[in-house]
Parts: sequence; structure tokens; C-alpha cells
Amino acid sequence: MTLITPVTWSYLLKDLPGALGDGEGYGFLGLGLLFLAICALVGWLQGNTGFGAALRKRPLLLLALACLGIFSLSNHIAIGSLEFTYPLPAVVIKIANIFRASGRMFWPVYYAVILTIIFLVIRANRPRTATYLLTIALLLQVMDTHSGWSIIRKRLMVEPASEWATPFVDPFWKSAVSHYRKVRWVVPQNLSPAWMHVAAFAGKYGLSTDAVYLGRMDLKQWGQADQKASRAFATGQYDADSLYLLDNRALLQAVATVNTQTDLFARIDGFTVLAPGWKQCADCPQLIAQVPPTDFLPTIEPGQKNCSIWVVMERCCWPTAGPILNSGAPGLRGPLPKWCFECPHPRARCDLKPWRFYLPAMLGKVPLSASTAYQH
Repeated sequence: MTLITPVTWSYLLKDLPGALGDGEGYGFLGLGLLFLAICALVGWLQGNTGFGAALRKRPLLLLALACLGIFSLSNHIAIGSLEFTYPLPAVVIKIANIFRASGRMFWPVYYAVILTIIFLVIRANRPRTATYLLTIALLLQVMDTHSGWSIIRKRLMVEPASEWATPFVDPFWKSAVSHYRKVRWVVPQNLSPAWMHVAAFAGKYGLSTDAVYLGRMDLKQWGQADQKASRAFATGQYDADSLYLLDNRALLQAVATVNTQTDLFARIDGFTVLAPGWKQCADCPQLIAQVPPTDFLPTIEPGQKNCSIWVVMERCCWPTAGPILNSGAPGLRGPLPKWCFECPHPRARCDLKPWRFYLPAMLGKVPLSASTAYQH
């Protein structure tokens, strides 16, 4: 189905129903190649293309493509919106996970399909006819897929500039780089929001950072980093050489223990910043507007409900796009337990943004730890 599902990459063809994770094996041929595929099929049925002989000369290539195609299907198969799963031994899953997203293994098959279509069109037609067909296909491909590639072009084609565009425009940042050696994004995570801007900022000023996008992560070390951050939130003791940028989960935990007499806790250029010892620094400019930490918390109007999971649960939930967990969090897979959807604290706060959840433990009303959260 992936070969004919445009996913916004066609004006003429409509998207077919899909399932979560379809993008990993995305392989839409495009209207031009689909037109060529029909021509190639007609030519193949007429014979005399030499396609069969070419395949017989390359049995290993054919075997490799077949194996990649089977692996790309995985044990979770979707046809449109219909899904079914069959179990595999844990040892097989462990080995297969080395290759991560199985759908990507289809891409060599996808390229082979394209080359096969072109091969059949050329071999089944006279040179002039084949040229006409390829030209028509190229025009169809460019015009119809414009709906997809034009969006990417607008995003990537930026005006030439001598410096990388950055959200770090407040004078605070230039002062901070002379007082801190590290920029930390908490809670620790891979592909954190604004990681590219944070990493560029750190690189520009020679600072260390854990705001990164990694192809592989050591889950044990990830867990240790998360525990270290949780201990800092619980005690209010932060590394003096680190500037902390907080996400919503970290904000919830930090508000309860932050020492606003010594540490700067502010919103700067859209980032929630915790700067340890800033207020005790004689040459640090104290120009940032100060507000009570609890003012950073979102509010909910009476009667508003149906918020979504954000904070980690010990047995349950990392940020997820639905009731089936698919976040890559360590050791967390499968349907969420029923108790994940029960909120025993009527005073829990939520906002209505997708996939955000807040718990006002800092107000002293609800106990909160790094392993406790509820959906409201």
C-alpha cells in the first residue's frame, strides 16, 4: 500500500487510511512512476524484455531484496487502517531491534521497483516511444508531487545570512556563557524540543550540551541521567557549572524546590531557564523580570477535562500519541494499563494542548515524584 499512498505528495491521488508509524516505510512512487508502471506492465506482458533472464543472473540480489521486503513488514502489519500482529520470540525481537524501524528496510526494494519500471519501459518500446513515455512521466511526477516537495523547499530555502538564525536573542545568554560551561536540557531526552538551536548555541560558545539528536542511545545511561535530574529537582541542588533549560515535566518538579533567593528561574526567549547561583554573582546582570515560579504553571477552567499524558509513570507512560505506547521509552511498550486513565486527585491541573499534562505538587496539594503521574 505504501507505493500508492501519497500522504500529501499528490494533488490528484487521495491519501489512504493509515496507522501509527506508517511514515517509517514511506515509499510513494508518484503519479509519473505509476503511469510508467502501467506502461511497464503492458510491455512485460508482451514479452521480449529480457527481464526474466536479468533476474536469473542476479539470484543473490533477488534474495536480498526479498529478505528486506519481508523484514520491512515486521510482525505488526497494517493494510490501510486494518492492523494485525503476530508474536515473535523475545530473542528475535532483540536482534531485529538492532535495525530499529523495520519499515526503512523497504527503501532498497522501493529503489529496485523504480529501476525495474524504467528497465521494462525502455526494453519494451522503441527508443523514441520510450523517450516520450519517460518525458511524460517526468512532467507528471514533478507537477503532481509539487504538493509535497514545495513545502520542504520553502522550509529549507532560507535567505543567505552570515549567522545561523537563533531564538537566543536576549542579552542574558551572552552573559550566561561566561559563567557556565554546560547547557543542559532537562529532563534528559533524545531529540528534545529546540535541540538544534540549543546545540548550535552551545557550539558557538564552546559549551558542552546534552541537547542532541542521536541515532542510538544507551538506555541504562539515559535512565541514570534521568534519575540524576530527578534528584536535583527533589533537593533543589543543581550543578553550579550548568545552565538548565526545562521542559514541562522538569518545570513541574523544579518549581517545588527552586531557591529563588540564589537561583534565577525565569522565562527567556520562550525557554524556561534555571541558572544556579545567578543572583549571588556580583557581575551577572540582574535585568530579568522576576515572577513567582508558580506563575509558570498552566491553569484549567472549571469543567475542562480530557487532558493527555505527559509525565512519566513508573509502570506506564512516556509522551505518546495515543493509548498504544510508541515512544521508544526504555522498557515501555504496549497498551496502557487502565489505571493510567484514572485521576485520583481532583485538583490536578491540565491544559488543553495535545499531549500535555501537569500536576501541581509544588502547591503542596498533591505529592509528586519522578515516577508518579495521572491522566485527568
